[in-house]
Amino acid sequence: MIEIQQLKHFLALVEYRSFNKAAERLHITQSGLSRSIRSLEERLGLPLFERGSRAVTPTQYGRQLVARAHVILNEESRARTELANLRSMQSGSVRIGITLNFTHYLAPEMIADFARRHPAIDIHVVSGSFSELVDALRRSEVDLVFGLLASGISTKDLAIETLFESRSGVYTRPSHPLAVRRSVSPADLAGSTWIMLDSGAFQQVFTAWFHDAGLPAPRQQMTTNSLAFLRHAVLELGHLTVLPDELVAPDVRERRLVRLSADTPAGRTRAGIVYRKDALETFTPAVTRLIEALRGSASRRLPDAADVG
Repeated sequence: MIEIQQLKHFLALVEYRSFNKAAERLHITQSGLSRSIRSLEERLGLPLFERGSRAVTPTQYGRQLVARAHVILNEESRARTELANLRSMQSGSVRIGITLNFTHYLAPEMIADFARRHPAIDIHVVSGSFSELVDALRRSEVDLVFGLLASGISTKDLAIETLFESRSGVYTRPSHPLAVRRSVSPADLAGSTWIMLDSGAFQQVFTAWFHDAGLPAPRQQMTTNSLAFLRHAVLELGHLTVLPDELVAPDVRERRLVRLSADTPAGRTRAGIVYRKDALETFTPAVTRLIEALRGSASRRLPDAADVG
């Protein structure tokens, strides 16, 4: 049987590529580390490292073991934490990844509402692109991902649940020439300058919309991964952008921004939650409560959420 300590030694050697440096980091002797790695290789019946004169590098078997070792160690650490929480009558912890476009929109309110309802649950939030967060999910660094659901990523090992459809419009300052038009055509949009979200999934849908209309994608003078920055940049520069209707409702009421009378590129995107299929039966009560809370928040905030499949 593989020991947890051996996996820690294995990952340290992968990181430092040196028995001496890895042993120093682990606070053990170099000979002790060598025995541990040799024992692990014997148990697996496979060579995990190539010993060179200047560096130690993982073999193809070693590289294959890296991802699985991270998962095992993360799960072992989580199990210890959850058992300690049960022993001390605490309510546990959750780790959630949120896609960048939702870090300033919907997600903060939804997570804050959950925190108020469950003050004893510790919540760790990380943000990133959909692909980055899916990688973290597979390494068991987060329990679930919430946000924009991108395509083009293998999800055979994941459960994906759509919670709602995020609706957006084309927005700009009232001083923009297109703002006074009763109808704005796709050609008008293609000929304008934009400031856009740089999410890979969003960009894919945005560009395809123009290509499907037989038009070149418009120039994007600026891109960003922050919806908050995107909104402020449009207020300053007056270019076109696509923003969620709910996010800019106060700006529309105050006439700081206007919604163009136009079809919207990437006007509807799916948002939801993602988790590992093999983790479903081992979810802690805290994680289960968070998933239920996100479902409830989505249905309350967006009346049409239940109609989206």
